[in-house]
Amino acid sequence: PLIRVRLNAVAAAALQNGRLPSGATFPDGSVIFKEVLSNSRQPDVFAVMYKDRSNANAGNGWLWAEYRPGGDVVFSITNRGNACTACHSLDRGPANDFVRIFERQR
Repeated sequence: PLIRVRLNAVAAAALQNGRLPSGATFPDGSVIFKEVLSNSRQPDVFAVMYKDRSNANAGNGWLWAEYRPGGDVVFSITNRGNACTACHSLDRGPANDFVRIFERQR
């Protein structure tokens, strides 16, 4: 699927030359918003990561959630990222604070 990713200003400020520096993590308050588009280029799922290390629902320091365009919850933050962290722990995920968009960059 086609994926579009947006970062809020807090998350974007952590980047250098469009990437997270080696050994760095995103600061609390960072938001990473992923829009997964269907083959017809319509939004199918919105995935949100919000960095809040002190939140009891955080998994690896992030609150993880997914929603349908109509607002239905696909994945609640109360799951502590259980359905998300397996993929975000692959490849360069842990080195990039569990954010895998950098692996898609060419």
